[in-house]
Amino acid sequence: MERFGFFGHNGAEEPLSLLGNEASNHINALRLQRSFTIEQAKSIFDDAGGLLPEVIQKSIRLDIEFKNTELKEMLSTQAGNLSDWRKYITESVPSPSGNFRMHFYHNPVTGDVYYGMDYKAVFNHDGSWKLPLLPNFEYKPPHFTL
Repeated sequence: MERFGFFGHNGAEEPLSLLGNEASNHINALRLQRSFTIEQAKSIFDDAGGLLPEVIQKSIRLDIEFKNTELKEMLSTQAGNLSDWRKYITESVPSPSGNFRMHFYHNPVTGDVYYGMDYKAVFNHDGSWKLPLLPNFEYKPPHFTL
């Protein structure tokens, strides 16, 4: 005699398989999201680690004075005039570790980008670095009384 329950032919296994598929789909969705975010982060760079031309073109010029004398010396050895070099930041780029911007030096007259000193990724912090420190060393385990 075959028994049909609420879940169909095999009431004991069917809910478990549904749960397994839902969990699997959820994990796969998270993996896909992470993979997409990694691809977004990588999408601004060429194979050598430099910035793509369209990323450089969309970047924002910072009006700052070069105070680092070593940087000034390095840029003066590059093509063009030292006065043509400017610091730029890219648009914000998503990554698995948080959104970031690349900081770099660019000479718009020659089209050159200097990837030596001070070429860096800076994570967005919106002016606040008040993030919780992990691990929290102030953690006290619960005390049990017998």
